[in-house]
Amino acid sequence: MSHSLLEYRFGELLGRGTYGTVYKGFKKGSKPEETVAIKCVQKNSLSKESIDGIVNEISITKRVKNQFIVELKDFKWIESHIYLIFEFCCGGDLAQY
Repeated sequence: MSHSLLEYRFGELLGRGTYGTVYKGFKKGSKPEETVAIKCVQKNSLSKESIDGIVNEISITKRVKNQFIVELKDFKWIESHIYLIFEFCCGGDLAQY
């Protein structure tokens, strides 16, 4: 599946979760190029409850600023997908720990 956001360049697949896939991404135009994690959710695969859960995730993570919680930097809600752009953490998958 091909993803496209004007502000970001997609890199390697980092993982798959309940709602979608997460890719390593790079913010275009930033110097140096900022590395982010982009969670991609296909809207047509979601129930109303799942969409409500994502809206809740966005609402909470937009407000929380803590060194121990991954920061939500941005989100894009387009016709086919929801994209959540998080700070990139290079320590690997938390589930491994």
